[in-house]
Amino acid sequence: MAIVLVTTLVVPLALFEGQSNALIEGLIDWTDQRPVITALVLIVALTSDVLFPVPNGVINTAAGSLFGWTLGAVVIWIGLSLGCLLGYGVGRAAARPLARRAIGERDLAAAQKAAERLGAVALVVTRTVPMVGDIATIAAGITVYPLGRYLLVTALANAGVAVVFAGIGSAATDLQSPWLALLGAVALPMAAWLGYRAVQAWRSVSG
Repeated sequence: MAIVLVTTLVVPLALFEGQSNALIEGLIDWTDQRPVITALVLIVALTSDVLFPVPNGVINTAAGSLFGWTLGAVVIWIGLSLGCLLGYGVGRAAARPLARRAIGERDLAAAQKAAERLGAVALVVTRTVPMVGDIATIAAGITVYPLGRYLLVTALANAGVAVVFAGIGSAATDLQSPWLALLGAVALPMAAWLGYRAVQAWRSVSG
């Protein structure tokens, strides 16, 4: 995975850093002219992450880069929160054929397994873990986790995620640093995934 990351992201970024800055500036200008459309696109992308392989870290960081720290965090929070609500709804409908086709048998089986050990802590710590965070939201619906508590826990967790990623994206724009943007778009999600895998491996060995 590390080799793929270096080959596909880091090397091109190093070679075309000037073009990357120009692209970011162009996107910001486009957003300034169409802020509502841009925000809606980002929100829809984050919401659909439950059902489709959307690069969550990229979208989160882009929101901060395009809208700044405060407004970017609001856009991210709305998108993530709607995604959590969608995931919960899919979990509640998991027994239905339509839901099974939407998320796939493999992801549904993973969600059902996760549902056995789901709790508030799991909902919080998995929010930044690619794929796992989405599975946790579906698992909450499968177990009919209390909706009020679920919304409160995920809203708070999403707020923390939104502030961090929007801050990174905003700083990347202010400093004109695509490397800092790469930190939010790729490095943090990958670190969260690797950390989760390490914990799972340790639990399987110690258990």
